[in-house]
Amino acid sequence: MGMLQKKKTKVVFASLAGILLVLVFFLIFIEPRKHYPQNYFFNVLLCTFFDKNNIIVDGENIDINKVTIELMDYPHGIVFKNGKKVKRIKNEYGDNDFKVFYDSLLIAQAGIFKYNWWYTHNYFFYIVKNDSTFDFSFSVKGPDSETLYYKIFTMDKLNKKSTEVFYNDSGKDGQININYYDNKGNIIVDECWINDTLVNLNLYKEGNWYKHYTTNKFSKTAGYKLIKLHPDSLKYIYQTIENEEVEEEIKNSKSTNQQINKLTTK
Repeated sequence: MGMLQKKKTKVVFASLAGILLVLVFFLIFIEPRKHYPQNYFFNVLLCTFFDKNNIIVDGENIDINKVTIELMDYPHGIVFKNGKKVKRIKNEYGDNDFKVFYDSLLIAQAGIFKYNWWYTHNYFFYIVKNDSTFDFSFSVKGPDSETLYYKIFTMDKLNKKSTEVFYNDSGKDGQININYYDNKGNIIVDECWINDTLVNLNLYKEGNWYKHYTTNKFSKTAGYKLIKLHPDSLKYIYQTIENEEVEEEIKNSKSTNQQINKLTTK
């Protein structure tokens, strides 16, 4: 009877231990995953030792072996080449930015902002090659997908002009950057447009920056406006305008006149 009782006791303890183990496993690994898929303990542990981020590249009229993707942030370097992922993507809080090349030509930049270092993502790059231009789209599956952005680069060699069109997870975000170059390939002007309004302008001499104009400059008495005289020209007006909040006071004092500066690049 003594031996039988001991066996029964061992069975009971083993059963209780098994139930307890299953409960602990459920509470640590299963239940948190249902509500916070990437916050459960086992995922954080795996991210400490392994790279769970994935890169998927697809498209039309492309040779996937000509696609190269470079991680811009530290530790930077090529992470996708010859049709496959070749390097670990860091697990760190903050920006994850990529440059996308096709046959050594920079065609796009894309990325997200990570709110926790252990969050992992699937990055989808879609490239369409036209005759001399590229269409590009970027999507992300993961907890920080709503922070994604990307911009598409196009180069107009005939007019010596490059364009960057910005997108977010909702589509175009309204920002377009346009750079102009001289016959030697030196940048001479860069423009920043937001919602069809010119908001920033930089001028260069022999490729070196020397002058900046912006509509974000303002004071209590004045604001500023940038005007491009013609879409195909590099002639601009930088206009000082009265601030609406003090417009009546200025008119009454008659102490301020409208000032117009004309800018002409060669």
